[in-house]
Amino acid sequence: MKYYQLVVVFIFFWQSAHSQGITLKSIARQYQTNELSVARTEEDTIKIKLPIFEDFTASLYAKTGIPDTAIWQKNGGAFVNDGYGISPPSHRIATLDGINNAGQPYNFKDKFAIGEADNLTSRRIDLSQVTGADKLVISFYWQSQGNGSKPDPEDYLALQFKDKNGTWVTQWQRNGNVTTGDIFRYEALPVNSVEFFHKDFQFRFQTYCKLSGAYDTWNLDYILLNKDRKLDEQSILDIATSRIDTYFLKKYRAMPLEQFYANQKNEIVDSIFMITNNLDKEFNIFYYDAILSDLATQQRLGVMRDSSYFIRAGSFQKVAVPTNRVLIPQNREKLILEYKFRLNTGEKDDYMKGANFRNNDTIVGRNVLDNYYAYDDGTAEFAATINQKFGKIAYRFVLNRPAVLTNIDLMFVPIEIDLKGETYNLRIWKKLDFKGRGAKDSVLLVQNIILSYADSINKFTRIELSRRLAVSDTFYIGFEQLSDKNLSIGFDKNTDAGVEIFSNTTNEWVQNKSIKGSLMMRPVFLNRLAVSTNEQIWENLPATVYPNPTNREIRIDGQVSHAQLIDLQGRVLVEKTFMPYETDKTLDLNGFTNGLYILYLTHEKARAVKKVILVK
Repeated sequence: MKYYQLVVVFIFFWQSAHSQGITLKSIARQYQTNELSVARTEEDTIKIKLPIFEDFTASLYAKTGIPDTAIWQKNGGAFVNDGYGISPPSHRIATLDGINNAGQPYNFKDKFAIGEADNLTSRRIDLSQVTGADKLVISFYWQSQGNGSKPDPEDYLALQFKDKNGTWVTQWQRNGNVTTGDIFRYEALPVNSVEFFHKDFQFRFQTYCKLSGAYDTWNLDYILLNKDRKLDEQSILDIATSRIDTYFLKKYRAMPLEQFYANQKNEIVDSIFMITNNLDKEFNIFYYDAILSDLATQQRLGVMRDSSYFIRAGSFQKVAVPTNRVLIPQNREKLILEYKFRLNTGEKDDYMKGANFRNNDTIVGRNVLDNYYAYDDGTAEFAATINQKFGKIAYRFVLNRPAVLTNIDLMFVPIEIDLKGETYNLRIWKKLDFKGRGAKDSVLLVQNIILSYADSINKFTRIELSRRLAVSDTFYIGFEQLSDKNLSIGFDKNTDAGVEIFSNTTNEWVQNKSIKGSLMMRPVFLNRLAVSTNEQIWENLPATVYPNPTNREIRIDGQVSHAQLIDLQGRVLVEKTFMPYETDKTLDLNGFTNGLYILYLTHEKARAVKKVILVK
């Protein structure tokens, strides 16, 4: 594996040379299940029947990422996702690498160790009544690397069958030096040997790779085992959804709803593109509709398109759906926009009975309109890091209207070294000094944070700011590394906000232009739309404000140590700290115009947020 290390170092060095210190590394999955067990249990005797079809598109995978235990044995390590594959036959694939079900390397002591790692193993299948005349064939699509890490030449993916003696026999193998690029390759193999015609037959996909991390990636899709098949017949009467190519919002996967309302026309794409795949050898016509709904209220907002489409044989086709046929509600505090594409392909119910080809006829995309910005799609395929003590990363956002920044969501990922308990500086800038080597940066906040990792896969950690910040137009969020140990932030390879990323390792800010993707960092804001309809956002601090409405002065009763008054444009108007012995806590509103204001009251970790109305 020394060759692997040199290759990785070279690639990272090349990226660093073009992005001033930002490098990308493959990361471990962090979902939690039980450890792999080799003991046979009663559950392991579950039998499944032919045909066996799995394209990983069932809705249950969107929540768990774990292969369906009705078909596959537990704890093999495969991860079902829609991020690692490039142009898969159908949306979602299974990814295998060097990380086990607990999200940990199979061998974390020896970074050069190689061996068997992830597998995807079927339940037991009774083939005792099968003969060679039944023409039993297994087929599948595979891809090396995809959006993950490139396997090394000595790595491999193998398909193995279990014989009558319980021995795994390799039937097919591809090494890491056989690359697929962006293509999923099709394979078909016969199951025609008497040694496999027994009551406890199983098949499995087994990886052999580096064991100290998720460095070697193999993707699988569209696995089919059935009788009466021809090896040279790849065609399947199935039109499948493959991916959504663009989303409802132009730049973001999530944004504050009030920012969306402020410039709605410029935030929405003209059309959403959905990719379909015709797996049949004949051309087809399918009918489809595209439904837009709000999941926050379970309200159907309308039909974006209801039409038919001609698709060529054995090809991917891009279907455009215009967004201007549906109006977005204007009176909401939150919207979760889901656009669901449903195909009516005319596939007959009696075609290959027992195999459900209908799951892949539906695909959904989502954009969240709430109280935060997100360039990323919520899944980190890599980690981004800077290689220097006191190096800084900044992430640019542009507001449509002034706002109040309250929190930052970050997804730091554990890789190579455990940094839990160490500190970093969370930073927020009004502007960056690109000409003066950073000497004239306009810094809004520097806050020292103790690092902790999330307890599950793709989960953000929310950092509460020490004080609320009024921001407008352009601002930047980011962090400063305080040691020479690489601090690794999650990096999404499927959404590209690379031009919004800046790094500073030599007292000079450099814009990232070479690495495409998005950092897992999100700014969170006060939701003033919620404030306008609720008397109070939250309160675990007993405090009373009176008179309210007031014509000039308000009094505050309760154990309050700090008060901050903000207008609806996000400007801090009054800020006052009270000593423990003070009993007369007042704020003077004289000089302000009539209207609604937001009052933040805090004491230690307790807080209250209230509306204040000024009427003279």
